[in-house]
Amino acid sequence: MAAPANLNLAALHPPERPWPRRRLYGFIALCFVAQLIFILILGERRVPTLKPSAFGTGIHLLADEWSMGQLAAFSELSDPSVFALPSLEGFSRAGWLTYKVAPDEFADAPHPAKWLELNSESLGRDLAAFLATNTVPPLRISDESMPELVGLQPRPSAELEFPKSELRIAGALARRKLLTPLDLPPWPHTSVLTNSVVRLLVDPDGAPFSTVLVSGSGSKDADNFALATAKRLRFKPDRAAGTVIGGTANFVWQTAPPAAATNRISPGLLP
Repeated sequence: MAAPANLNLAALHPPERPWPRRRLYGFIALCFVAQLIFILILGERRVPTLKPSAFGTGIHLLADEWSMGQLAAFSELSDPSVFALPSLEGFSRAGWLTYKVAPDEFADAPHPAKWLELNSESLGRDLAAFLATNTVPPLRISDESMPELVGLQPRPSAELEFPKSELRIAGALARRKLLTPLDLPPWPHTSVLTNSVVRLLVDPDGAPFSTVLVSGSGSKDADNFALATAKRLRFKPDRAAGTVIGGTANFVWQTAPPAAATNRISPGLLP
């Protein structure tokens, strides 16, 4: 049912009337009384001071002739340190300043020292018996030839065993698995070769797209072979990461004599 248009809103919400003066004054007086009650209950109370107790000891001055004579007989009383410091004139005399030294009493009297007698007839007897039973034959070097020294004969370089050539991956690229099988050959040289170090940048598919030689081994052929081998390396793909990973490929070469190593290098491996 719709409300009539001429409905008076003031009739629904009548205006609030102010408090009467009597009611307002009564409320103010009630607040004042409540504050007084809180002050009386929670206010600081004075504690009554206690009167000092009466001094129970009496002091009397002795001024008669007999008392003065008694004080004059004890001349030590004129020293104020008689009772504060240990003194022979005070009570410490009989306590610990005068004592008797305890005598040293031993249960058994000490015996005089007895020295062992030296038997002059036995001097050198043990040494003579040792020399008689432990004679050493004379060493005749010229009667026998010198023994052959083992291990000091020079060995030919062909018989020496050197570690085989190998590839070592370093840096962040070492966490990726290498899929390319490698069999690195030795390289001929007159001196020991160092490592060929190649800097690699590998894409998410595991293929190197940048190879740079950062350190040579001393052999140009070995360095060129290291660059060609680094380009053919394949690592395990990591497409989920989607980032380029860098690292270094260290080719540790086995140095061999020139004649022996030339036969072991396959022509197909040369760059």
